[in-house]
Amino acid sequence: MRDKRDLDQTDLELIRLLAEDARRPYSELAEVVNLSPPAVSDRIDRLQEQGVIRKFTIDIDRLKLQQRTPIMITFEVHPNESEDLYQRLSSLAGVEHAFKQYDGTIVVYGNAPESNPIEWLREEVDLEHVENIDFEMVEKYEWTQHLDKAEFSLPCQVCDNTVKSDGITATIGERTLAFCCPSCKRIYEQEFEEFQSNSD
Repeated sequence: MRDKRDLDQTDLELIRLLAEDARRPYSELAEVVNLSPPAVSDRIDRLQEQGVIRKFTIDIDRLKLQQRTPIMITFEVHPNESEDLYQRLSSLAGVEHAFKQYDGTIVVYGNAPESNPIEWLREEVDLEHVENIDFEMVEKYEWTQHLDKAEFSLPCQVCDNTVKSDGITATIGERTLAFCCPSCKRIYEQEFEEFQSNSD
């Protein structure tokens, strides 16, 4: 299995395209990255196995659902007690996002029953170690996943330097690889040719 540093330009382009619209058919993705749909499927499976892509999901506008109240809750907890509470809150039905800070503070965004949001929480979670709770009703929200170009920087296949905008990409074997300079590309090609001739 390839490790993270072996992600190539094609993998990164697939990630970018899926982040924009995870419902894109493999045939459309294949056309953009110049691969066959089965090859795209194989790459996406590998990205999932590596944990680069954790899941495919939908974005629901909870404000349009009835009998639920979007709510942001901040818990002040001693750091020694925060992990257990964080785990319980993360798995609580209705909680969509949970964030744990280094100081033990936990922030949760969820959708509580409209009738009594505070009781919903108290019935489901032991609040014994919570020092303070702050409830805020949410009027509007937007969750957007932005992928910065810096997140797509690749290490050179030879020297591990970051491949910048003046770097080189080349298809060698069946992979599109990134190199920081022509000499690293030559070194890799020579090693690849030697490997191929030794394996024949």
